[in-house]
Amino acid sequence: MLGPFEIDIKKLLLVILILALPLISLNLERKEADELRWYDLPVLWVVNPAQDFFSHFALGVSDTASHYLNLLQIKKENRLLKEEVAQLKQNLKLTDEVVSENSRLKKLLDFKENTPSQFMPAQVTAMGLWGEYTSLTINKGTSEGIKKKMAVVTHEGVVGYILNVMAHYSTVIVVTDRNAIIDSIVQKNRARGIVEGLGKDLCRIKYLQRTDDVQPNDLIVTSGMDEIFPKGFPIGTVTKVNRKAYGVSQYVE
Repeated sequence: MLGPFEIDIKKLLLVILILALPLISLNLERKEADELRWYDLPVLWVVNPAQDFFSHFALGVSDTASHYLNLLQIKKENRLLKEEVAQLKQNLKLTDEVVSENSRLKKLLDFKENTPSQFMPAQVTAMGLWGEYTSLTINKGTSEGIKKKMAVVTHEGVVGYILNVMAHYSTVIVVTDRNAIIDSIVQKNRARGIVEGLGKDLCRIKYLQRTDDVQPNDLIVTSGMDEIFPKGFPIGTVTKVNRKAYGVSQYVE
């Protein structure tokens, strides 16, 4: 029970709210469409930064994803380009090999046509890496008319001569082997000597007279007197000359 001067606060607030609703409604209806309502400012103050953050975040994610996809595409294109370059290099090597082989065969053909001696073409099939001799194996033998001590040459000069022969292949002792000997002359003055192999890429000329004029870079060729090699085929060039103060010969590599 309330006294005559006591007021129920809850009921009073309820009455004030009911009386204020029409006024609030009328006030809201009078606002222009483009004007902010009194409660819009707090909402916008909270919502706008959040929207801006999420907008920038979404754009960042989109850009990152786009860059990642572009990177994957670039890596794929780079891999394909590398494979293409590798294939082109391989094709270029094959082309160079074909050109080199054609050039070599042309030289051999010209050499055969311009040389009066009879020749039989042969291909090297193996190199003798072990054993007593430094040798090569060629794919011609007795079935093709090959015999021991036949000369083996290229358009560039002497290779060696036939050491052993079988039906379809032969062993060639090369000119640098220590057991190989070839009758030779110095091209410029016809001074005669015997070429002997020293191993690796070297030979020496024995029995040259001490007075024979031999200098570095002089060309040494076959003499044709050993009945193996035709006359005039290059054997090598002089790299070293040693004339001793005594004796009748000189040392020439």
